[in-house]
Amino acid sequence: MLARIACFSLGILILQHFSQLPSWHWLLLFAVMLLALKWCRALQWPLWVMLGMLWCAGHGWWLLQQGIDEQYEGQDLLLSGEIVSIPEQRERGVRFLFSVDPHSEIARPLGRVQLNWYGRVPELQIGERWQLKVRLKKPNGFMNPGGFDYEGWLFHQRIRAKGYVRNGKNDRGANQRLTRSSGHWVDRHRHGLSKGIDRALPESEFTGMIKALSIGLRQQMSESQWQVLTATGTNHLMAISGLHVGLVAGMVILIVSRLWRFSATLCLLLPAKKAGAVAGLMAALFYAAMAGFSIPTQRALIMLTVALGGVLLQRQMRAAPVLALAWLLVLLIDPFSTLSMGFWLSFAAVAIILYSMGGRSHTRSLGWRFARVHWIIGIGLAPLLLFAFQQAPVYTFIANFIAVPVVGLLVVPLVLLAALLMPFYMVLSGWLLLVVDQLFQWLWPILGAIANWPAAQWIQQQPPLWTLFCALIGVLLLLAPRGWPGRWVGLLWIAPILLISPPRPNVGEIWVTVLDVGQGLSVVVETANHTLIYDTGFAWGRMDSAKMVLLPYLRSRGISRIDRLVISHDDRDHSGGADTLLRGVTVDQLLTPDIECFKGERHQTCRAGYQWQWDEVQFSLLHPEDPLKWRADNNRSCLLQIQSAGGSVLIPGDIERPVESLLVKQYGDGLASDILVAGHHGSNSSSSADFINSVAPQYVIYASGYRNRYRFPHSEVVQRFADQQIKQLNSAESGAIRFKILPQQGILAPEEFRVRMRRLWHRR
Repeated sequence: MLARIACFSLGILILQHFSQLPSWHWLLLFAVMLLALKWCRALQWPLWVMLGMLWCAGHGWWLLQQGIDEQYEGQDLLLSGEIVSIPEQRERGVRFLFSVDPHSEIARPLGRVQLNWYGRVPELQIGERWQLKVRLKKPNGFMNPGGFDYEGWLFHQRIRAKGYVRNGKNDRGANQRLTRSSGHWVDRHRHGLSKGIDRALPESEFTGMIKALSIGLRQQMSESQWQVLTATGTNHLMAISGLHVGLVAGMVILIVSRLWRFSATLCLLLPAKKAGAVAGLMAALFYAAMAGFSIPTQRALIMLTVALGGVLLQRQMRAAPVLALAWLLVLLIDPFSTLSMGFWLSFAAVAIILYSMGGRSHTRSLGWRFARVHWIIGIGLAPLLLFAFQQAPVYTFIANFIAVPVVGLLVVPLVLLAALLMPFYMVLSGWLLLVVDQLFQWLWPILGAIANWPAAQWIQQQPPLWTLFCALIGVLLLLAPRGWPGRWVGLLWIAPILLISPPRPNVGEIWVTVLDVGQGLSVVVETANHTLIYDTGFAWGRMDSAKMVLLPYLRSRGISRIDRLVISHDDRDHSGGADTLLRGVTVDQLLTPDIECFKGERHQTCRAGYQWQWDEVQFSLLHPEDPLKWRADNNRSCLLQIQSAGGSVLIPGDIERPVESLLVKQYGDGLASDILVAGHHGSNSSSSADFINSVAPQYVIYASGYRNRYRFPHSEVVQRFADQQIKQLNSAESGAIRFKILPQQGILAPEEFRVRMRRLWHRR
């Protein structure tokens, strides 16, 4: 059975690396192999692999039938449907999931869409039916090395479009509530509990955590709280997953089975062990319902059902088959669960505990065994964390040893009890929530202190995939039973994932990466021993490009020090991530024409004529001569030219035609460069014909956002470059774009990350 499940899972993973769904001819191949199985039993293994591929392809096909067609993107649509998530209050409005009814004018179903409603928003409740006037577009995320696959996450969450509610004067009549909340009692109770927590704890800083543990709503937790939880390795405590569901079920099983034994009549009807198992399953089901049956709780519920199913069926089941069966059921229900790192971490944690604790004598104390569990989980999960996030908490053993009992044995039961009592005894429920808040008041300073210990996190470059497999072998050796020969060899197997560094340019080479930051600009320039960053992208509320794109990219490349940061000018789409970047990595020097915006930082005014050389690569600033001369921020932009034996790059920021004309007169052919980052994202206020002729690039790159409101790049700009037969690339379509310029070979073909890493769920 284990081998068949492994082959089936391999087929699912293979299919998920396809850029598009396979054709129906695969069904014919499967049928032929199935017929040939009678004569060749060895075909059963590739057949199980192909079955996994077909199962995943069927689910993928069903999901891809939903969504918004290109012709309807950006158009006003009048849709009716149901609110299927608790509306989330944000800085500028409300966000919620909307399940759209079939629409006669739209050929295929839209499914679930994520909507933002800005401005003055009426009170919304989960389960209500509304008619809304909306504008939608396809799911879109940034595509960069080391970055988060947001489009994959949306696909896994069954969100097939994103958009916003039109809320102008002419649109308000179209937005109307059709029926009051018609959702299930659980949904209404979850929404009521969210409001009740706000009323009971109006000024508590831990309201977001309590909502995360009670109804699975984690969006209200602050950024600083997430940083502490991540640094201590306790962020898993804020997700209602296997740990919480298992603890709740375990406590209920223990209490019910003990009380059940006091009644001989009840024991004759149903053994206490089975009664406890049934009660535990019901408690787990209730907790999963309170979390909105989120994907982690579904996974935990399946695992618990399989485990307790053996008790109810009176079958003695070994741990490995139980875990494998739970794995199979999760994949049968949702083969795209593998897109979630939580899927891998949850099953890996259980497997590590079973491997390292099973089959050993329990002569040690309960406290020692509890401490050992956290120690082995910290070691066992470290390779997965390093591979997925390029960081792992160092003191997770200590933090979890303290936090797990407090959260699992005290906070979660009290929160669930408060949730049960809130509709009937609001005062008592409020007191319980105050106790929970006080528990967090005691726990949080301890976690904060651990997070501030020296080297609280191991941070490194993204390791190659093969080093992960080596590290897993090393972990198995290290956690093997005492007396196993050569356990220390596990350290050698783990070493590659810690020591292998990403390749760097050689002397004389330039690697230029235009990152995908949407409607903004951020360029990373690497030479053999130095790194320069030109601009840091956008800032929007609590989000910015440095946090979402730039820092993960630098971490994946193993870069922790920036030799020079150039902020072209103080527009938010160019300098928005600067503060976050300056806090996240060491920056030796900052160049900007807007020095007033960076007081307290070690900076220098960006002026024409400033030059330097790194590793046989020449860097020159060509503009501005006097930043104060130009009133418009755009025309003060630093213009950077990079030259080497293999080719050259010109990055002009947001300069417009008056500056371009001045530069053409001043430098003429000196502007000539092989690669040009289009000025002002391809706006028609830049990229004049004379400027294009002077630069005469082979490639032009537009740094723009997908379906941006400015409609950059402008059609006339695109045509001017096309007339000169210049190759054009757009980060909105290509994702991150990397050029390698070598002294001998010149400019190699560009690497387009969205094209190279395209999967079937990615936007075309």
